[in-house]
Amino acid sequence: QHIMKRERGARPLLPSLSTREFQRKKRRGDDENTSVDLKLLKPISDTAFYGPEHEQKAKLALIYIQQKAERERRRKRADEATWHMFRKQKEAFDHADRVRLARLGEEGDGGTQSIIEPWDPSLPQVFAVECAKGGIRKYIAATYEDFWAKYCMMQRIERIHYEVIREGRPCRLYFDLEFDKSLNRDLDGNRLVETLKRLVKEELMREHQITLNDDGILDLDSSTEDKFSRHLICHMGAVFLDNRHMGAFVKRLVGNIRDKKQTDETVAELFVNTSHKSKDDGERREIFIDEGVYTRNRCFRMLFSTKLMKKRFLRLSEMNSFRIRPGKSIAGSEELFYSSLITHISATTNSLLDGGKVHDAADQPLPTTKPMIQARDENASSGNSSSSSSSS
Repeated sequence: QHIMKRERGARPLLPSLSTREFQRKKRRGDDENTSVDLKLLKPISDTAFYGPEHEQKAKLALIYIQQKAERERRRKRADEATWHMFRKQKEAFDHADRVRLARLGEEGDGGTQSIIEPWDPSLPQVFAVECAKGGIRKYIAATYEDFWAKYCMMQRIERIHYEVIREGRPCRLYFDLEFDKSLNRDLDGNRLVETLKRLVKEELMREHQITLNDDGILDLDSSTEDKFSRHLICHMGAVFLDNRHMGAFVKRLVGNIRDKKQTDETVAELFVNTSHKSKDDGERREIFIDEGVYTRNRCFRMLFSTKLMKKRFLRLSEMNSFRIRPGKSIAGSEELFYSSLITHISATTNSLLDGGKVHDAADQPLPTTKPMIQARDENASSGNSSSSSSSS
């Protein structure tokens, strides 16, 4: 149905007849005044017909339909996903290694030698979930996609999960930053983070001739009124052989920072007051980088998760400038989630870093099955995480 309106200075599309009169003449077969040139009829927009409120309601309805379809897709995907739960870390590692060795056997039957790296997205990885006070955890073996399928459907308070950074596994450079706000009331945490980013970029360029851009640093925040807490995950086209090699790099970085603090006030700010007291009962100042997160089989808190019985969810920082791809903003939570994982290695990674050298991936193969199978937590048999695999 069309509503015909007289435009200013334009010929009316229909004769000046009332609706009833028009219908009456039409029923009598009086076409003298009812003939219409259909070429002159123009459709009008929904906004003109229904009003501007209708257009907004139509957009909201379309968004609702799309969101409902996406929820159904995710629910179906979660139902099809497989998680293998284990009480001990060792059992989860063994399961992941058995699956990889079985896959190697299947693909090797064709007569060609196959190489399936441990971080292949089709293979199960190991994650952890807090299940009781005292750091007691259970361990999950699942592929990245299967883990995300169930993880994204959980209630917010149920997300108390950690990525297990296995010994011998190549990983992205990461930092855990924290300080007590009550002891450092005048400190601007954002300024400290920006200073650290600058120093890290300088150190990477000096040691490895690697450029780290601001949009390659994923900045995550779980700060509260009492505690400053940030995670930085660096994407730079290169990864460390494992987090022990990374720990050596961070140790040298901290040493260089200590040397500069005497002459640079902005660098000196990185050393914050802690709750510990020195021998003379004065405030003790330490760098706000947690140097204890580079131990083997480390549990590192995941994006969107909190610690058990707390509400400090890890989320994007307001200062984050990370881009998944150059020129593209962060679009979906799934792609962001994969970017936040320490051991989710990109296919574009072309360099491996150790204590002070750069190995081309073509010349230096990444760790293979043997160290993967031998990588074990000292106290995995007890079912609990030891100090070497504590959480951050």
